[in-house]
Amino acid sequence: MNTMATNVSRSESFRRYALGFGILAFFFANPAMPAWVTLVALYPLATAMVQWDPANALFEKLLNKGASQIGHAALGNAHKV
Repeated sequence: MNTMATNVSRSESFRRYALGFGILAFFFANPAMPAWVTLVALYPLATAMVQWDPANALFEKLLNKGASQIGHAALGNAHKV
């Protein structure tokens, strides 16, 4: 897995910034909210900054693995005809 490549586009990064700052703004507007809510905002902000998301990388790897297995099964069935 190449961790230096980006898997978050610029538009996705903008949405993550908006979500992260929105969560922080909501926290500061409501002081009675628990402090752990700010930790939830760190994930979208951090992934927006580095433009790489480990969850996206994992899902892409799983989807590519599943697609390759389907492709191999289709090729295997094509040879039996």
